[in-house]
Amino acid sequence: MICLFDRYDQASFDLLRSLKATGLDLLRSLKATGLDCPVVVVQDDGYLSPDVESPYSYFTGDLDTPEGRPIYFNLVPKPHLWEIRSSNVNGEILDMGKKRANIFYRQPTHERRVRAVEWLDTEGKVRAADIYNRKGRLFAQITYDQTQRPTHTRYFDQSNVVVIMENHLTGDIILTLEGKRHIFKSKQEFVVFYLQYRGYDTDRIIYNSLATPFLVAYALRPKNGRAEDVLFWQEPIGESLPGNMKVAMKMPHRNIRIAVQDRQVYEKIQSLATPEEKVYFHNIGYIYDYQRLNNMNPEALILTNSDQLEQIEQLLTQLPNVHFHIGAITEMSGHLMGLNRYPNVSLYPNIRPAKVAELFERCDLYLDINISDEILNACRTAFENNMLILSFKNTCHSRRFIADDHIYAPENVSTMVDKIQAVLAYSSEMEAALTRQKQAANQASLEQYKTIL
Repeated sequence: MICLFDRYDQASFDLLRSLKATGLDLLRSLKATGLDCPVVVVQDDGYLSPDVESPYSYFTGDLDTPEGRPIYFNLVPKPHLWEIRSSNVNGEILDMGKKRANIFYRQPTHERRVRAVEWLDTEGKVRAADIYNRKGRLFAQITYDQTQRPTHTRYFDQSNVVVIMENHLTGDIILTLEGKRHIFKSKQEFVVFYLQYRGYDTDRIIYNSLATPFLVAYALRPKNGRAEDVLFWQEPIGESLPGNMKVAMKMPHRNIRIAVQDRQVYEKIQSLATPEEKVYFHNIGYIYDYQRLNNMNPEALILTNSDQLEQIEQLLTQLPNVHFHIGAITEMSGHLMGLNRYPNVSLYPNIRPAKVAELFERCDLYLDINISDEILNACRTAFENNMLILSFKNTCHSRRFIADDHIYAPENVSTMVDKIQAVLAYSSEMEAALTRQKQAANQASLEQYKTIL
């Protein structure tokens, strides 16, 4: 059995963690017999989790190298006398004041861990992009034509030798392996070769995309009888079922179950599917890794990248029994620092990761009231710390983790105040509010996963 994902994004991470959280007696049983369930990702940006692999990380030898640190912005190789400048968002390389490269960081960007460097020609057009991985190594290089269309991507081994060449214009992939060149006409062929070369058991595949992972599954023939696959559908649905989904239900050599992780999407699919198709679908959410219990501590956390906090002064004055902790990863404006005049507020400009972690453990309320962008994946982290999350309609960043009745119109700030007072006064109110929050996030149980797997 393998997990085959198109890319390692938040949805794939959530699914993988849910699968691992089940124990799955199934996974435990497999491991007890000496077998394992590898997690393979088709698209590799160089920052995959250590327990996840790709054809690129395998053939470039990254799997066999020790862990390292991402390259810091001021260590990016550059011509002599060229200058590197940086903010908390991105960086640039200058030659006598003229920009010659853009530097892009991984999230959170204030840590300035480099993921890519785009090199510019004299006209300011991107001609090449160096891709760095989590170990600080030059992992790949993308070249662009004069229209800035990507033409080729080269992947380097540990000796900086090109071992994989992708032609984006033709779709061809050339792999140099053990002194021999292998030419593949598509990503599908390349991944099939990799899985077979690795000797993985592909008679059961768990995947979450009808793109390359499905095409790979379709191309693989089971060793005995029919294969048994599970498709986790994590996308919206149009006005008809996708063509590949219909094909998947009719494959003569592979059975499939389709787990839909959004309740509304599941209901729409049920309205579109024929009676014969409906039997393939199951609604199943996520298993979350809660870090602690909610202790009804009257302390609220706000993380922000701006000084625009909706109704903050009304909240401070109407909730004198609640202590507000406001953190920013940058300096704070005079406007925000001015909130220090309230006795029930603590401000943390240039907040350190250790302090952020401490506040997530300490506070039992999270107020998603920052009008600008969310930072540090705050709502999700608050959710997994069993904090009650409250927001306004114009500031809500992560509706998945916030119950609908915990999102207020700005003019109804008094209603939010009443809710905060109620949940801090009565444990039954807090428990009910947290239950609604978990329902909004489509929390699933171990038993539900066992039925689908």
